[in-house]
Amino acid sequence: MYITGWSFYVKYQPTPNTTYWCIFQLFHWICFSTSKKPLHHVSAKECKNCHEDIYSQWKGSMHANSTALKDPIHGAFL
Repeated sequence: MYITGWSFYVKYQPTPNTTYWCIFQLFHWICFSTSKKPLHHVSAKECKNCHEDIYSQWKGSMHANSTALKDPIHGAFL
């Protein structure tokens, strides 16, 4: 059975309380999600002290030798 037209609109129309609650949640999310501090980048050399094996494997990988941070064009997109 399909409900279409006016009967569907009247039956499933949001109440004012639901609408206000959604607006409140959206406002709350916008206000408090943007107030977080930006992430701090930790260099791989700082990790080397505690994770020597993992660092040595990573250092020889293509990921470590990518030019994203060395190239100003690629670095602008990070």
